[in-house]
Amino acid sequence: MDWAGHADLVEGPDGKFYGVFLAIRPNEKGRVNIGRETFILPVDWSGEFPVFENGLVPMEPKLKMPEGVVNKTGTEGYFPNGNFTYSEDFSSDTLDYRWIGIRGPREGFMTQSKKGLQIQPYETNIKAMAPTSTLFHRQQHNSFTATTTLRYEPRSATDLAGMVCYQSERFNYVFGITKKGQEDYLLLERTEGGESVIVASTKIDVRKPVHLQITARGDDYRFNYSLDGEHFENLGGTVSGDILSTNVAGGFTGNFIGLHATSVNEAVIE
Repeated sequence: MDWAGHADLVEGPDGKFYGVFLAIRPNEKGRVNIGRETFILPVDWSGEFPVFENGLVPMEPKLKMPEGVVNKTGTEGYFPNGNFTYSEDFSSDTLDYRWIGIRGPREGFMTQSKKGLQIQPYETNIKAMAPTSTLFHRQQHNSFTATTTLRYEPRSATDLAGMVCYQSERFNYVFGITKKGQEDYLLLERTEGGESVIVASTKIDVRKPVHLQITARGDDYRFNYSLDGEHFENLGGTVSGDILSTNVAGGFTGNFIGLHATSVNEAVIE
């Protein structure tokens, strides 16, 4: 834990004082891809000034819950914490609040059905400083796996749909299906400081659903795909998550994992 600040002091049901504050969890290279999170620590106010437990000594990963407080993480609508697995088929009447849009309401481009989520692509791509047709979920762990099933047939090279890792419009990865001539391609594009390069691309059969997967192990990110949902192949090798960090991209919100579609794709396969 690092970069702690913006604390509020509260009295718990046990009569003890606690500090609620923001901080970050850097990865093994000291980079911050998760963004700022909320923490709580006991506070000793027996002297003139409040002192957080351990002071400047690194805190233990887990502390006991205050007496009288029930941990409802992941239940009754509370956001899950710690290690968890979450599946979403987008068939419910109300979309979970963990899914968010950027610069505009998510309902502006998405429709839910029993077949899943349908995204109506905007005429903006992921590099636009404007609302994009992307449904985001925050990265919550330094190591994670995110997988989706995509049913999509692009009509031209200006069409693209897939997944993104997004720190901002100037720092992101795009992992999606588009077209070159009459052939369908899966590509991985890296954008750093607004400058984009295609890391890798491969022809792909889109007549059946394509399974896309993003994995991270600290600073190492991998973008994988499968045609059967079981056997995944990698595209582009292991790439750095540096551009998804506060250290490189600035900001403090962390990386967003998104389901993205656009009708003005600019990632051109040579």
